[in-house]
Amino acid sequence: MAPRLYLFGARSTLLRIQPSRRTPKSASCKALQQRWITADERPLPTTDEPKGPNQEQLPHVSEEAAAVDKMMGEVAPDIGQGTPVQDILKRDPEGQDKAPKVIQEDIKKSNSPSGSRSYSTSARRSSEGLQMTSSAGEMELPPSMTFKDIPHEMGGEGHKFGLPEVPLARTDHFKKRYHPVVDQFTKALMKHGKLGAAQRATADILNTLRTAPPPQSKSSKTGHTLLPSAGPLNLLPLSPIQYLTAVLDSVAPLVKIRQQKGLAGGGKALPIPEPIGVRTRRKAAIKWILDSASKRNEVRLADRVSREIINVAEGTSSAWDKRQIVHKTAVAARVNVKAMTKRK
Repeated sequence: MAPRLYLFGARSTLLRIQPSRRTPKSASCKALQQRWITADERPLPTTDEPKGPNQEQLPHVSEEAAAVDKMMGEVAPDIGQGTPVQDILKRDPEGQDKAPKVIQEDIKKSNSPSGSRSYSTSARRSSEGLQMTSSAGEMELPPSMTFKDIPHEMGGEGHKFGLPEVPLARTDHFKKRYHPVVDQFTKALMKHGKLGAAQRATADILNTLRTAPPPQSKSSKTGHTLLPSAGPLNLLPLSPIQYLTAVLDSVAPLVKIRQQKGLAGGGKALPIPEPIGVRTRRKAAIKWILDSASKRNEVRLADRVSREIINVAEGTSSAWDKRQIVHKTAVAARVNVKAMTKRK
């Protein structure tokens, strides 16, 4: 008996269909077939540089609007890159009234028939030899300076604020460029030697004092007020450095308590009040403010300290109580000063 053929296990074979070799009989079909062949065999255009992903995109909305306005015969919008604001405002008289004063002055100078300025291309700074002619209104510059070297207050493009005299005085020092109160306050805020972080925190504190509402005095309840030299409370935010200085000088103690050993006999110490300088007084005030600020609920250090400074100005901070304790102790211990002078 012959073996059976198992079809499912046999290898599948590929069936290739040969293309038709019939040629078109009509001339139109031959021409169409020739056209297809030439179109397929035509080489594609090649470029040396590859096309990027942002090429051959649709035009921008402003460019499309400009093209439509040009076809319709209307005034197309200005889509030029880097067009100065002065040039745009020259075509808009209504907008010139709402422009800043600096731009208005530039427009007036450009519109005035003052003529052109003559200047050289040298970069040396020199303020000698500047002459303004009243007839033509032109500025004659020496060959050793440019129009950018002229100070801003004289109508030039130079420095806006006055430059220091060179050479610098011996009293001028790079480390003393900050206000002494701000510098001492920043050094007290510094932790682990990170002076940059302390300076940023001090800048945030001063900015908060400047932008916060003026402090409301609550001296009727607490009895604590700032020094008379601080001025009205509603004017303190105008000068945050003066604000900080007034708060520190007001809450700072006038004396310190020193324990003198052996003054009472038998090695017993007695408290002796002593006057202290301005810097030591401010150091104690800063320490009290930072101790009180550490107990607040704000997240940032600058927010805690700034709110505590405002509370000191309002008279509700616990730093006032610490100052009062020191002064009461000093008044009670002033008797020991006589005992110390007799012993000497």
